[in-house]
Amino acid sequence: MKNSVRIAHITDLHISEDGSLFRDIDVRNNFLEVLESALRFVPDVIVLGGDLAADKGELGAYRWIKEVLAEQSSSCLIVPGNHDVLPNLEKVFNIKNSRQQSQDFVCHYEELVVLGLDSSKGVITSQQLDWFHESLKSLEKDAILFIHHPPIDCGCTFMDSRYALTNRKDVFQLVSECPQIAAVFCGHYHTEKTIIQEGKQVYLTPSTAMQISQTSSSYEPESLRPGWRLIEWTPSKLSTRVIYLD
Repeated sequence: MKNSVRIAHITDLHISEDGSLFRDIDVRNNFLEVLESALRFVPDVIVLGGDLAADKGELGAYRWIKEVLAEQSSSCLIVPGNHDVLPNLEKVFNIKNSRQQSQDFVCHYEELVVLGLDSSKGVITSQQLDWFHESLKSLEKDAILFIHHPPIDCGCTFMDSRYALTNRKDVFQLVSECPQIAAVFCGHYHTEKTIIQEGKQVYLTPSTAMQISQTSSSYEPESLRPGWRLIEWTPSKLSTRVIYLD
């Protein structure tokens, strides 16, 4: 019996509507190459961590991504980002969510619980916090959380000061009080970083488009190397590493 879970975390795709370049970057080709790299590891699930679309939830971007994903067999979860538009995302990917206002989820893989919080509005609403709190109360297995925006300050000057999650302290308080949550995986910041806060590990996964300087006070691209994160879980260990394409 299999007792492990392998996850590919791919985030901040910024796919254009019509195949055009995004900030002079061939983001469609980047995604195809990242996906090919990830599939070599035969993941149990692919988590698309937000900002699938270039800017405002372009339907053409979602349709293209769906067509690409239809050609492979791994299951896929979507965590919306601030450049995604829920009605468009739900329409193209046929996502049904009884909670209506957000795309939060709880999924079970072997003995691991995978949670997702929708931060596409730049804030986790009071209704979402209530739902999250209730979901955490019932956890009995190891769990990991995916959320586009980091729930803490990350020491990334430009993103922390301009585009941080509004009520990140409220979210992290719930995370910190839940012993079952082993780690939090985020995108949004277009960089790779690991932060340990109150015994919790928060991992930033780099973008498939480009990476942003952690130290500059203004927007400053630092690298055009696309990357993704491999996550491997067993009951005794959680390991993760970032893989960049040359």
